[in-house]
Amino acid sequence: MNNFFIVALCCCLTLSGCSQMFSQHQRSSSATLKPNLGQYYQWIKSLEAEQLNSEIILQQQRKADGIENAKLYLLMLHSLPSANIFNPYTAKSMLNDGAFNQYIYSTVSSEDLALITLLRDQLNQQLLLIQEHKQLIDKNNQVIAKTNLQLAMHQKAIAQLNQKIAQLKAIETQLSNREGQ
Repeated sequence: MNNFFIVALCCCLTLSGCSQMFSQHQRSSSATLKPNLGQYYQWIKSLEAEQLNSEIILQQQRKADGIENAKLYLLMLHSLPSANIFNPYTAKSMLNDGAFNQYIYSTVSSEDLALITLLRDQLNQQLLLIQEHKQLIDKNNQVIAKTNLQLAMHQKAIAQLNQKIAQLKAIETQLSNREGQ
């Protein structure tokens, strides 16, 4: 009976070890599988801020380790407005990188290529809106500067008029004093 428990324990430990090795193999081989960017984007949109920051750190580390698909995931993270690394300029720059573009077209599925094309269009539109917004801000700043200059000129003219009024009142007072004498 004791031998049975020892054999059963050994079998359980062996199966547990095999299970761990299998799950580690799955994690390491999943790094080379084609990513599903649509599912990934939906997943990162659902993350809380702290979880999202952890994912950003993980993907940056994976990129530093030379794992190619980490760049795709970072592209999606740079495109996510709630991410602390959100930057449409960086995302668009990544999409304009020739080597990265070749990697995208050779790696992702046709559905994900459609998503990448949509992302590129959205980034182009967003960058155009940002540029238009900056131009409007520049125009508004010019109008404000011009208005401030006109205001300063009007205030100077008012000060000069007030000075002339004071001089005229002084002259009037002198004339009234002479007439009263």
